[in-house]
Amino acid sequence: MIFASVVPFLFSFLSSFFIFRNEEKKELERSKAKAELLNLKYQLQPHFLFNILNSIYSLALLKSDDAPNGILKLSNVMRYVVQESSKDFVDLSKEIEYIKDYIALQLLRTDSSLDFNYTEIGDLKNLKIAPFILINFIENAFKYGFNTEDNSKISIKIIVQEGILNFVVYNKIVNKNGTEKHSLKVGLKNTFEHLTQVYAD
Repeated sequence: MIFASVVPFLFSFLSSFFIFRNEEKKELERSKAKAELLNLKYQLQPHFLFNILNSIYSLALLKSDDAPNGILKLSNVMRYVVQESSKDFVDLSKEIEYIKDYIALQLLRTDSSLDFNYTEIGDLKNLKIAPFILINFIENAFKYGFNTEDNSKISIKIIVQEGILNFVVYNKIVNKNGTEKHSLKVGLKNTFEHLTQVYAD
């Protein structure tokens, strides 16, 4: 009789223990994933800001009338990074505004040799996205796709249909001297890891 009553108790205890351990393991994995994602964000953001500062610096050296506007755009970008970097998701409309400010900064340092096209189609309202997912591709397009001594072409398309975001960046590689393969691979690796963490399915 004692054995018969102890067995169900042990079974119930062990089941609860394994369920608890399984939930504990999942929680640790979630915490680890969140920490890794935050680490990826901080790896990416300074890289962006350094390049933007270099663009503003070039404008200042040329005493360009576009420098004040560049400083305003930089302020917008930095404010967005500070305010949104700790969030898992942000409004898609805010992310796109951030991207537009970034593009405006890059265009300040280009000339007529660049054939640039930006297309935005669809309703961005009431949609969320993980911040800083798209920007690395745009940054690389300007870094490797623009050269004052060559005919450069950069095309960026953002199309939203039925809650699905289609994002396409095209550029010719015309700045081969600036192609830092290690930096490019690290940036893309971080972005893909970011995507995997946030959009595992």
